[in-house]
Amino acid sequence: MNLKDKAIFRGLEQEEIEEVLKKVECKEEAYEKGETVAFRGDEVRDLVIVLEGILTAEMQKDTGEHIRIEDLGEGQVVASAFIFGRKNFFPVDVVCKSNVKVFRISKEELIKLFQLNGVILKNYLDDVSTRTQFLSQKIWFDFKNKTLMEKLRAYILENLKGDEIVLKSSLKELSETFGVARPSLSRALAVLVDEGIIDRLGRNHYRLIDEEALMFKE
Repeated sequence: MNLKDKAIFRGLEQEEIEEVLKKVECKEEAYEKGETVAFRGDEVRDLVIVLEGILTAEMQKDTGEHIRIEDLGEGQVVASAFIFGRKNFFPVDVVCKSNVKVFRISKEELIKLFQLNGVILKNYLDDVSTRTQFLSQKIWFDFKNKTLMEKLRAYILENLKGDEIVLKSSLKELSETFGVARPSLSRALAVLVDEGIIDRLGRNHYRLIDEEALMFKE
């Protein structure tokens, strides 16, 4: 399996990776689109790296509605901050958005890997720190921006490129991230267009017309 430049192996040559992996037990697994890799509350026993495809981390409300937390693409580690510590449980469901291949190594074998190569240990610690920072930012975003319009305004301002706005996710995915229904998000965008604050250029593509109005809109 080609692990060069992926997650904890970043900075190592493929030959170095293959040599160190000969000294531990690990495996590659394949999943089909729609299959669940882990359920919220499952014990995190292994380090899992996405080799191919996309995994989605999501939570389910009591109503049955799913809220997408984030997508995990090639090279990313699944729940890296939950492998060690006292509470080793998945905080979310992990579902295949496409056909997926993953690299899997148990916690015990991972410790051996750290002892064998300091670069791998550093990369893992960097990944945990980055994930923690991301989650902290998301918690603050959700706390600070309580209404849908507030969340949408903040999202637009954070994703501006010049005066253009390209929604990185589909409306369905973005609505799941915001924890609202898709029609509600479409209506909020329509309000901004009708009021001349943004202009629609194409699918998921807008231009900002009045930044000041966007920043202070209630």
